[in-house]
Amino acid sequence: MSLPKLSKDKEATAASSSSQVTFAGIKSVNKKEGRSGRIRAEVKEKKKILITMLRDIHPFKSLTSRIAANAKQTRIPPSLGQLRKLRHLDLEENKLDSLPQEIGYLRELTRLIIASNQLTQLPRSIGSLTNLTHLNVGENNLTLLPEDIGQLEKLEQLYVNDNPNLDVLPYELALCTNLQIMSIENCPLRSLPQEIVAGGPSLVIQFLKVQGPFNLN
Repeated sequence: MSLPKLSKDKEATAASSSSQVTFAGIKSVNKKEGRSGRIRAEVKEKKKILITMLRDIHPFKSLTSRIAANAKQTRIPPSLGQLRKLRHLDLEENKLDSLPQEIGYLRELTRLIIASNQLTQLPRSIGSLTNLTHLNVGENNLTLLPEDIGQLEKLEQLYVNDNPNLDVLPYELALCTNLQIMSIENCPLRSLPQEIVAGGPSLVIQFLKVQGPFNLN
């Protein structure tokens, strides 16, 4: 699918040398000096810093890891898509009910953790994250997974556990041929035969391969 265009940034007056920021206690790494330091912030300061970062995102474009776990965020703005070098994004334990389509621009991502939020669906652009190996969307309110998830050919670990309204898995999931771990505990999956669900993730994937339209059996 086509992704929305991102607006151009205002020219930055200063460049940042940080490659990692952690908002559960902020961690920065200075590439030039090779030193790392940790600053412990109060919870209310985490949110303030995160909002500041997202408003003026240009100095943070070299980030490779961003952790905003338990920051009480309700919304992630489209400007997230400008952090093109991110490889690890952790948004666990916030109050997010949606993700911007622009997340699909983060094509360097290998780990995406958005567990323990209030998501009801994932954007179709998730299929653009073709380097993703680890995806955790457990403990949300998902009702389905987008068919585009089948484009994640490098995906090795998928956690969809504890989504009480997740009734169906897409046949396209069988296209994730490198998938080694899949957690589906406490998901009803009513659209699948219950004896298949009871057999665990391996049997579910085999069922999707055999019953799906992709001739993978």
